[in-house]
Amino acid sequence: MTGVPKTAIELAKRFEGFHRVPRTDPGRAHP
Repeated sequence: MTGVPKTAIELAKRFEGFHRVPRTDPGRAHP
């Protein structure tokens, strides 16, 4: 997470978490 704005990280987290793994498994999307 270097050189990446927090907003971009939040967006990426939300986007990836949505179609990558259910919300019941947050640890799977981002360990």
